[in-house]
Amino acid sequence: MHEIILIRDGSTSRMLADAARKIFLALKLDTTEERESSNYVDGFYFVGYAGNVAVKVCYSDGAEMPDYPYWVVLQNPAPGKNVAARINSHPEAVATELTRVGFDVFIPSRGFGRTDWDHAGAHYRANEKNA
Repeated sequence: MHEIILIRDGSTSRMLADAARKIFLALKLDTTEERESSNYVDGFYFVGYAGNVAVKVCYSDGAEMPDYPYWVVLQNPAPGKNVAARINSHPEAVATELTRVGFDVFIPSRGFGRTDWDHAGAHYRANEKNA
């Protein structure tokens, strides 16, 4: 699994730690950490763990959707992390949870990040019923 979800909120803060905290609370992820990596914008990101998924929160590294400054990346769970709690890790379910706490969410269509990506995808608006 490797799904990228683009998010934004109305906050004037552009601190990644603030966005990550809000995302992890919305998804009910208690086991979290900040990680360093030169592969990420500004050299760091945050990750929250559930038994069935690792949820990375990082700054966007592309110009495809400049209005969405953050990415939420859903990946297979990390080996060695013993977390019993599970969440609904389908991108649509994650998007719905994030809209409830004030995020606008965009789930890009397949091919996101490629030069021939068609800019299609599903929009989920903050505080709207998206089910």
